[in-house]
Amino acid sequence: MIPGLIADADISAKQFFAVKMKGTGEPFEVAAITADTDTPIGILQNVPNAAGLAAEVASPGEVCKASMGGTVVPGNVLVIEAEGDLVASAAFDVDSTHVHTIFAVAIALENGADGEIIKVLAISPSRIAVS
Repeated sequence: MIPGLIADADISAKQFFAVKMKGTGEPFEVAAITADTDTPIGILQNVPNAAGLAAEVASPGEVCKASMGGTVVPGNVLVIEAEGDLVASAAFDVDSTHVHTIFAVAIALENGADGEIIKVLAISPSRIAVS
């Protein structure tokens, strides 16, 4: 886990979703992802239900749990959706006339479907291009 992180608000509904650094306010505050263009820091593992509570965020190289936004199979590179859940990069919904750059945050370790929680390998958040 990434040490010292705290929730910026009640983010208990975002357990197993990707989170981002808040960027304003207190240092080390994490917030819910609100757009697929947000820069994630990792995947929230606990249920902080108020501002200032410890936020347990999986760090790169850790096996953790994550919420799926679509069907995945082991080995799929997983990217964030606007709500912070994860989908296979090949299934990311993009505009056919533009190349979008999105963030990969994990690799699927087991099969999963929309709304399921599965085990993933957290990776260092990195931009990947999909078209």
